Formats: sequence, C-alpha cells, structure tokens
Amino acid sequence: MMVMAVLYASIAIMPLFLQVLLRYTAFLSGCSMIPRDIGSISAIIATGIFIKKTDDRALIAIGLMLLGFGGLVFGNTNLQISMINVFIPNFIFGLGMGFCMIPISTLSVCTLDNTKMTNAAGIQSLLKNISGAIGMSVVATMISRHGQMHQHNMVGHLNPLNPVFQHKVNV
Repeated sequence: MMVMAVLYASIAIMPLFLQVLLRYTAFLSGCSMIPRDIGSISAIIATGIFIKKTDDRALIAIGLMLLGFGGLVFGNTNLQISMINVFIPNFIFGLGMGFCMIPISTLSVCTLDNTKMTNAAGIQSLLKNISGAIGMSVVATMISRHGQMHQHNMVGHLNPLNPVFQHKVNV
C-alpha cells in the first residue's frame, strides 16, 4: 500500500510541476511520463525472466532500492532542470515499480487456494486503488498547505515603500 501511495503521488505531482512552474505544455509534460512506462515494461519483462530463478524478496528489495534512488534523484529537482533530468528518474521509478509490483502481488496470494484467488485479487486491487488515492490526496494537501505557509512568510517581508513593490501593485 505504501509503494502505491508513493507511486501515485509522484505520478500526480510531476506533470503539475512541469506545467505550472516550468511552463511545459500538457503534451510535453505527458511525454515526460513515457520513460516511467518504458522502465516498468522493461522491469516486468526482466521480472518474468528472473522470478523463477531468484527469491521474490530479492526482486522486491531491488525494486524498493530503485524507487528510493529515483526519489533521491527527484529530490534534487529545481527550476533549472532539463527534460532529461525528468526522464532518467521517471525511468528509474518505472524500473522500481516493475520489480516491486509483480513479486508483491505473487507473495500476497501464494498461500491461498485457487478458489480464494479471485477474492484476494479483488481485495488487493481495492487496497492498491485506495492507497493510491490517499497518496495523491496527501500530496495535494501538503502542496496546498505549504504554498499557503510560504505565501504568508513572504507577505511579512513586503515593504510598501519599495519602488519595485509599488510598481508591481500598480500594474
């Protein structure tokens, strides 16, 4: 559930960052998410090959490390980045997602009978969707609250006698 919350939150926040702060078009911000899909497809293929040969926990650990590394790379984003600085972490996130999701899904239902598999898959899908929605709402709330906090802090430093301030107010 935590993995899905983080993934959905990062999926929701990146296009907003690119469109609002970097002034990318909706098309370009959408294209910035393509490497995540390519990484995910690559990891799913690799997971299909390695899942019989390795322990599922090792694949999950690799996926979580890739997600953590992608998060660290995203943590260094600022307004001076280029599109490649968005592509690479998105690709890494996609790899991490592919290496995590299949083994987690497999481990969560491996002890069940075939008769209970349908119910388990439904509950698992429900929990993934709920956690993704919670992750997106938490991030949206944090952005809104921190934006208000920063606006409040900035207003305290405005000086009505400053000519630049007077010009901006009068325009």
